Amino acid sequence: MPTLYEWSEDDFHAYLNAPSRRGHPRKSIGGSQVGAVCGLSRYATPATVYDDILELTPSEAPTYALRRGRALEPVAATEYETAQPTRSLYMASDDIRHDSMGCSYPDMTRPWVRVSPDRFWREIGGAATTWDGILEIKVLGERSFEETVREGIDPSYYAQLQWYLGKLGLARGAFAVLHPERWELHHFDVAFDPEFYEWVAAQVDRFWTQQVLARRRPTVNDAPNGAAPRMLPPARARGAATERVSGAEWSATVERLRAAQETKRLAETEFEHAREAMKALMERTGLPDVQYGETRVAWVPTTRRVLDEDALYQSALDRDAMEHWLTDQLAGVAVRGEARATILQRLRTEAPRLDLERCRRETTSSQFRITARRSA
Repeated sequence: MPTLYEWSEDDFHAYLNAPSRRGHPRKSIGGSQVGAVCGLSRYATPATVYDDILELTPSEAPTYALRRGRALEPVAATEYETAQPTRSLYMASDDIRHDSMGCSYPDMTRPWVRVSPDRFWREIGGAATTWDGILEIKVLGERSFEETVREGIDPSYYAQLQWYLGKLGLARGAFAVLHPERWELHHFDVAFDPEFYEWVAAQVDRFWTQQVLARRRPTVNDAPNGAAPRMLPPARARGAATERVSGAEWSATVERLRAAQETKRLAETEFEHAREAMKALMERTGLPDVQYGETRVAWVPTTRRVLDEDALYQSALDRDAMEHWLTDQLAGVAVRGEARATILQRLRTEAPRLDLERCRRETTSSQFRITARRSA
């Protein structure tokens, strides 16, 4: 049996396929799913994680946001090293306890727990046998970036980093948040938060045993046990104070708000369907601007410059090629000190920096407008 940290992908699947483990799903729980399991994510729920682990839904193509994040992750890492010159970053796959995909299974009692940090860091001049911390990288759009700077990191991202720190036994973490349009990096350190980690670990254990193994899909009634502990600053901005409340009036008002949110979501879905039906009708009849009674509907052409996914991806590949060459160079020299610093400086001066203007293209689309007015 492999010892702690020595689980490979093959070890993991062999263990789950053993007779004593039959009935367990093939997939494991990763850090990016932890926030959703705990009910902290705005993009996923325990039910969607359950469906993914048990492969109840077909695999979907990566979204643009996900593709953008993957392409710009090495760029954000380089920007972070520029902002933090006393730290050297390493891929998780550089650690012998992680496989080629950067994944490891550090909890022998829970082999379905998977960790895959974006980067490890080591202070330059420090011990070469240990990691000093973990860096979690996020590439965000305008709204999410502004919220992060103003209010603090998204709770699901905080849960992800605390999960990694707790499972790997490290005391320090950091976030590097990149705004690609502005080429602006927001970064800060985060200490290990034992209280938050224990709460997250309890939610994940409960999810695995009571939902996944029991084959019971989570419902809205399967709320986390207790409220999430307060995040430590600076992950939680000082001005974003939150007070825990209780009582019948608060309960009724919150439930009313939740119901209104669901009604709004359903209405927005119905509006999208109605809009597509209207668009199809207008295209079929060749009428881009119509009025029926007091209601006028028009599709107004608009032109704007947007990031071209293919150009952005190719620019990232060009940079990756340089980074792969540098990785080969690093294999033959000391991993710390002046030799590494020299190579990193070469990366900053020779590697092609992503020129976002060259990655933009003009696109013409039609903006849907609906107005109600009286007929003349």
